[in-house]
Amino acid sequence: MEQPGLADALCVDGTGYDLTLVTAGRSAVLHRACDPAEVGEVGEVLEAMLGAALGRDGRFDVIFPKGASFAGPRDAYHALLAEGGRLKPNPDARAPAPGAEPARSAEPDADAPATAPSRP
Repeated sequence: MEQPGLADALCVDGTGYDLTLVTAGRSAVLHRACDPAEVGEVGEVLEAMLGAALGRDGRFDVIFPKGASFAGPRDAYHALLAEGGRLKPNPDARAPAPGAEPARSAEPDADAPATAPSRP
């Protein structure tokens, strides 16, 4: 049963996902539950990633026999935004421990000439 503003704790007929962004020296995880608007937030990215796997990995072909379309959830997300709603972070989510992430290093200057690593 779907009701506006109600998300399932268990995905029986829906999609839940964790996205992990990994960059040099850090990572961040985004968890989204079965709520269509939550899935639709990254519907375009999910379609591109999963669509690229179709025809190459049989596991994805079995899960998405009609193709990787997230049009319905994407429309739900756009409707949420149109109504003035937004997705909020979980206030009970575990925050990283102080000092757990390394400090950002300065980006190298793209115009600077490349240098070879020094040898001790």
